[in-house]
Amino acid sequence: GYTAAGVTGTLMCNADTAMMGAWSSFTCTAIPCGDPPTPANSVLGTITARTYQSTVAVTCNTGYTAAGATGMLTCGLGTTTLGNWSTFICTAVSCGNPPAVAR
Repeated sequence: GYTAAGVTGTLMCNADTAMMGAWSSFTCTAIPCGDPPTPANSVLGTITARTYQSTVAVTCNTGYTAAGATGMLTCGLGTTTLGNWSTFICTAVSCGNPPAVAR
């Protein structure tokens, strides 16, 4: 979910002064996921980030319900350089069979 920021993924001991060396800086950044997809029959909440472990709320439209989901899309591992968003499905609400009508 993270990758080395900068040119290389190597720490280097560099000459800082005549008597001492200093380690180069090294940071890791979260891999990007791009824009989250909007599942059919839903709307997305505010998107604040598009990187590994980011989340965005999903609300199913009226007449639809989340099919076993948490109400969130989450950016997870895809490849070493690009994450992928979880899936989310809104299904039509079912009323079941209609009741028998008396004659």
